[in-house]
Amino acid sequence: MKHFRMLLATILVFSASAFAADEDPAIKLEKTINTALEVFYGENAVSMSAADQRNQIANLMGESYDLTVIMRRAMGRNWKKLTPPQQEEVLALFYDLVIKVTYDNLSGGGEKPRITYGKTTYQSDKRVSIPSTIVADGQTYYINYSLGKLASGWQIYDIVAEDISFVANYRQQFDDHFRRSDGDALIAKLKELLNNNDKNAEIKI
Repeated sequence: MKHFRMLLATILVFSASAFAADEDPAIKLEKTINTALEVFYGENAVSMSAADQRNQIANLMGESYDLTVIMRRAMGRNWKKLTPPQQEEVLALFYDLVIKVTYDNLSGGGEKPRITYGKTTYQSDKRVSIPSTIVADGQTYYINYSLGKLASGWQIYDIVAEDISFVANYRQQFDDHFRRSDGDALIAKLKELLNNNDKNAEIKI
């Protein structure tokens, strides 16, 4: 489903998860979004190869994103059903899947997405919500980012796109998966998704 693909893509391109502890999360969010979009819509984008674009996205993620935070929340109690080696492999595969979906969604050309931000809401001194509106390819998406302040700085812990929570959506999928299967099957499924060249394929565990 298109919404699920957009939800997955927003984890990287439309979010910035690791912020300096003393920096306004909304300001850093906008900076990181602009940096990511430059990879596909900047002056040098035309001359960049697909491999270069993927590498730049991967580097951006490595510099500013802690996938473990949101992944473990999405998996919930299922995380402990994986062995330590399986946990490492699942994280690595999911990392690659986010990069693949991001590239698939933004490498097809078209107009640069237009993004506007609403007012940052502080639920507490350690939790904030940042709403945004994204217009891409003639469609409008409403994205809300939930961030928590950890020792490492501001970290994203959920994204709600078009009323679909990433954490809730994937936790349900992981729950369903582990009711009928195991960690090895999850790894096999993630590899299958990575090897699927259909850009419109549903991203479902």
